[in-house]
Amino acid sequence: MKTVIALALKDLRLMPRNKGGMFFTFVWPILVTVLFGIMFGGQGDNGSGKIRLAIVDEDKTDAAA
Repeated sequence: MKTVIALALKDLRLMPRNKGGMFFTFVWPILVTVLFGIMFGGQGDNGSGKIRLAIVDEDKTDAAA
């Protein structure tokens, strides 16, 4: 376990040298999260962001109910 922690600390010390790595480690996930939140979020307009789902029970058994 000490080896894993030592490797993680070494990588954290080296990370600021790589600007692309910093971007894709910290900035990119935030941008993707915000983009998907805007695309799929309801944005508070009376639930229009909710998806309607129709379920059809064609089996008509007790287990399906």
